[in-house]
Amino acid sequence: MTNLYLPSEQRLSKSIKDSIKMESIDYYCTIYSAVMECIFNQKTLKYSGNKLKEFPNISLRDIKGEFPNSFFLNQIDFLRNWALEFLLCKFLNQDFAEDLKKNLIEELCDIHQIDISEYINFEFKISGQDKAFYNKENFNEFTHQRSGSRAEHKKYQVHRNSDLCLLLHKDNKDQKPNLSSSLAIYGEVEGNYGNELLTEKYWEKKHQDCLFAIGCVDSRNIKIIEKTSLPHVFMYFPKIKGEYKVVLLIERNHYFIEDFSNALLVFDNFFNRGPKHYLDTLKYSISFHDEVVRYIASNWSKGIPELINSLNNVAIKNELITGENQFTPIEIPTGLNLISEIS
Repeated sequence: MTNLYLPSEQRLSKSIKDSIKMESIDYYCTIYSAVMECIFNQKTLKYSGNKLKEFPNISLRDIKGEFPNSFFLNQIDFLRNWALEFLLCKFLNQDFAEDLKKNLIEELCDIHQIDISEYINFEFKISGQDKAFYNKENFNEFTHQRSGSRAEHKKYQVHRNSDLCLLLHKDNKDQKPNLSSSLAIYGEVEGNYGNELLTEKYWEKKHQDCLFAIGCVDSRNIKIIEKTSLPHVFMYFPKIKGEYKVVLLIERNHYFIEDFSNALLVFDNFFNRGPKHYLDTLKYSISFHDEVVRYIASNWSKGIPELINSLNNVAIKNELITGENQFTPIEIPTGLNLISEIS
């Protein structure tokens, strides 16, 4: 962990070693459910499930039938940004992202002089008024991390104008958190132009109390910290108006981002060619990825909330793979949390 009181030139950028377990059923369920959550909830998408009259009681089949051909491809650049918000939120709450989460939290606590020993549980939530489930009342109980004189803002609405909320709890995971003692730190996500997160111009357009950001970047657009043949995750500390921001940049050729991009193309094929194509071509495949895709195709007409819940639920994930190399219909349990929202 770096030290806040070092001169700025000594707050060094660094490469983060990640331990993402890419070949697991949880990994692919996380990616595909995040894309569906975005399609379902993102109000700023021109073609979004929440624009249908029957919302929220809609299926992927309903979306295909309502919108014009190639609607998904026509907004795929927006999905690379907004769906990444949902994915990072889910991703950072799972064990396979522990290294990234640990580095991010430690640096934020160091810079803002937060006693990390007071908190024993950390989680990420979606924020932003551009989501169908956004409710400002859900954020009122938290103590918001502010800096310097900014604590005197009369209208503190960073939760409306941010993408992610990092919550630091003083309670164990198996306890219901006392939200009034929880600390909220807000951040941004940039899926298309991650290199802009290092510029003052970018931060001037954002809420001044957003303290961190995560983005995707082509390696040619940034100063590489450590030369390597492997894609990396880098941490930078741009100093904006005298204050450090913490920026995580993931190279676009990192397999996590490539798998996310591939998932977008799979959904584009779903909406153009329908699910039967995947049911036929993946009939005998037993890879984790193909099991998840086949599961979605087999539940094409099922309600999206139920489908998302089934992918989010660990028990369902573990039951997706069968010993007979064929899809087995799964009963979806009731009473599950729908989306990665604050409730």
